[in-house]
Parts: sequence; structure tokens; C-alpha cells
Amino acid sequence: MSAPPGELWEPWAAAVARHVADGYDRLDLLTAVDRPQSEQIEVVIHLVRRPADGGLDEVWGHTLLDRAAPVLDSVTDALPSAAWHEREIHEMFGVEVRGHPDLRPLLLHGIDGPPPLRKDTPLVARIETPWPGAEETGRRRVSVPGVPAEWLEQR
Repeated sequence: MSAPPGELWEPWAAAVARHVADGYDRLDLLTAVDRPQSEQIEVVIHLVRRPADGGLDEVWGHTLLDRAAPVLDSVTDALPSAAWHEREIHEMFGVEVRGHPDLRPLLLHGIDGPPPLRKDTPLVARIETPWPGAEETGRRRVSVPGVPAEWLEQR
């Protein structure tokens, strides 16, 4: 695993608010990474500010959540532009974002199921679409990446 981006920010919302108060008021990135081997979900943020003398300052931070019950405090009070990104983290990774004003789905309206960007979520397209080259070339059938063998029907 590569080095984490920036410092570990704990408590999360207070650290983000502190950086915003220091002038880092432009949100460039707020996303999550599923880390099933360590039983964590990592939330990553990249903030930017433009000093009066020109140039660009940036700061990276991250926090780690328990993958079994991921909870993140919302930073929308300090950084309103985080609202959409927090909705995405909630919908795609199953993270409960405490204090978020509106966690309506962005894409998955009326669709139940596991969070689609978790690494253990089955990808339907990989199950329903034949694996290229599996039978027509006569080569040995290989397992489909991302799909456990028990999900595939035996032919």
C-alpha cells in the first residue's frame, strides 16, 4: 500500500474547519477508498487556497473509518461545496455522514443493494457478460476478476 495522502485528520470535521479558517477554502477532492484488507474506509480530502501574493497552496488530509460501520461527520457547515461529495461517499461506499443536510441518492434512486464501490460488491456486468476469449479460442478458462467463482454458473 502506498503512503496515505497527507496527515491523519482527527477529529475529522474540526480539522477540516481549522484548515478552512486558515484560508483553504477551495475543495479540490473529497472521496473515499475501500480498504477491505485493513477493514477500513479511507476518506481523502485535498484543499487549496490562493495567497494574496499569488501562487497556490494545497493541503492533503485523510481519515480512517471502521468498514463494518463507517461514520463520518459532515463538513458542510465549514465547507458547503462538500455536500455533493459527501452524498457520493454515502451512496457509493455506504458511509453514514452525520449532520449532512440532504443525503438523497445521486444516481441509485430506488435501487437497493450493497454500496457499488465497495470492493466486495459483485459487478453484475462481469457476471452476465461472457469473459472475452473464454471459449472461442480454446484457451483454458480463467477466473473473472472481481467475481467469486461460486457466483458463476458452471457450463
